Amino acid sequence: MEIHTLPQAALEPFLERKKAALAFDTTIEFAEYLRRVLSLVAEFVPCEAASILLDDPRTKVTHPDQNLLTFVAAYGTRSAGLVGKQARLDRGIGSLVYTTRRPYLTNDPDNDPHFDASWDRFSDFHTRSLMALPIVIDGAIIGVLELVNCIRTWGFTQADERLMSLFADYTALSVQSLLDARRAGRAAITDELSTLYNDRFFHLKLSEQMEAARREGRDLALLFLDLNKFKGVNDAYGHLAGSQCLREVGLLLKESTVWPDAVLARYGGDEFVVILPGASRAEAERAAAGARAAIEGHTFLARSMGFSVPLRNLKGVIGCSVGVATLSEDTDPADPPDRQKDTLIRRADEAMYRGKSAR
Repeated sequence: MEIHTLPQAALEPFLERKKAALAFDTTIEFAEYLRRVLSLVAEFVPCEAASILLDDPRTKVTHPDQNLLTFVAAYGTRSAGLVGKQARLDRGIGSLVYTTRRPYLTNDPDNDPHFDASWDRFSDFHTRSLMALPIVIDGAIIGVLELVNCIRTWGFTQADERLMSLFADYTALSVQSLLDARRAGRAAITDELSTLYNDRFFHLKLSEQMEAARREGRDLALLFLDLNKFKGVNDAYGHLAGSQCLREVGLLLKESTVWPDAVLARYGGDEFVVILPGASRAEAERAAAGARAAIEGHTFLARSMGFSVPLRNLKGVIGCSVGVATLSEDTDPADPPDRQKDTLIRRADEAMYRGKSAR
């Protein structure tokens, strides 16, 4: 039996739930969990097809019927084409189960008012029986487990429903365990305030990326950012307001930095660093300009982010100076790696201060 899942990178966003907010490298484990669930489903309640659908926490809203479910894993006829497709929640049995959080089965879908035949038409398939079960984690609905066409002639039973509820719970526990692993693993390398990497992890990644650049004969750029007039925000509005501004800067850097494999970190205080593997000076300067524009054009303290500070709508108050250094132009290849790294950081820092003095 061949079980299809979304690719590793595509699975990652479905773990971006409230208990953890950053990427991590356990998507392979997640895919394995999903395959294991479906293989056990096929073993205990034999059926022609089965699938796991999850909502996307990046776009999830309060009203269940306004969300979409994505097929993240499936087996059966034409299941490879099904994975990645999205299902609306305004019709169908999956929608009913997601919105009510109650399992549902039918052995006569053609005459069931809740059944939506559009997926049969899409995949040239005929559903003769269907059972769907909610996947709930921490009291919140996150998806649906569906079984289609029971191989037994009498169809699905209430006993099957009770058994498959355990597998829906197992799926939820799989997600929970990965969230817990992510939270524990990321805590040591993440700056809690900005949600970017911390300086310790930055130094580790910079060493790794510089080594890879030397080995592969490519360049690398480093951006060093410092906020201007940030102290004035702390003095005028308090340190909680300043903390929220730092959180917002972290989010702005994530949104504005589109370079592949970029590493973003808070260096300390109101200083930030960005590693751009493979970037030339011209490309790094464009990235620097984009980050500067994003920060200087942003309206800070315009929405609540859990810091319990009044909304201030501060625009044009916080500025940003950015320095750029590259491995090819600002370091000596004859120096040992640690000295090259220190030189790269120092040159980017010096370039930042030159920019600050010129403003």
